[in-house]
Amino acid sequence: GTIAPWAAVGAAVASATKYLLDASKVAAESNEIQAKQEAILKATGFAAGLTAGELGRMADETSKLNAVDDELIADAQSMLLTFRNIGEKEFPRALQAAIDLSTTFGGLEQSSMQLGKALQDPAKGMTALARSGVTFSEQQQEQIKYFQDTNQLAKAQAIILAEIENQVGGTAAAIADAGDGSKQLNIALENLSEEIGTGLLPATRTWNLALAELIDDTAHY
Repeated sequence: GTIAPWAAVGAAVASATKYLLDASKVAAESNEIQAKQEAILKATGFAAGLTAGELGRMADETSKLNAVDDELIADAQSMLLTFRNIGEKEFPRALQAAIDLSTTFGGLEQSSMQLGKALQDPAKGMTALARSGVTFSEQQQEQIKYFQDTNQLAKAQAIILAEIENQVGGTAAAIADAGDGSKQLNIALENLSEEIGTGLLPATRTWNLALAELIDDTAHY
C-alpha cells in the first residue's frame, strides 16, 4: 500500500538527518582541535616558528603519507609545540618520528610527549627513550651531552632524530602502503563529512546555545 513508500522516505530523511548531525559534530571537534593549537601557538610565543596555516598543510600532507587522521596529527603537533626547544627545521622531522614511534612503542599522543621531552632536554630524554626501546651508543650519548652542554641543541636533537629514523623510520608509511586502502578511504570520507559539517556549524551553534539558555531559564524558574 501507501505505507511502504512513506516509510522509505522517512527512513531516508532520518538517515540524512543523522549524517548531517554527525558531520556537524565532526566539524565542531576539528574546530576545537584547531582552536587549541592556535592557543598553544600564542601561549608559546610561536616558538616553533610555524603558523597555524603551515601546521595545517603539514598535517594534511602527513595524513596522506601515513594514513593517519589529520585531527590526530594536529593533536600530536600541539603536544610538540609545548616543547619550545623544537625549532622550525626540526619540527616536521620530529612529527614524522613521533608517528613512526607510535607504530611500535605506543600511541601517537604518548610518542609525541616522550619525543617532545627528549628534544627539549636531549641528555635526559635519550635515557627515557632507551627505556622504551630506542637505544643509543656510548659515542652518541657522549655527543648528545657535549652538544647540549655547549648550547648546540639542534645538533643534539639531530642525533636523537637520526637514531629514531634508523630504528623505526618509514614504518607508518609502510603500514599504510601495505593495507587495503580502507584507512585512506575512511579518512577521506571523514574529511568530506567535516567539510559539509563546517557549513552547518553556525546554525547548529545558534540552536544549541538557544536551547541551553532555555533549559537554564527553565531550571531557575
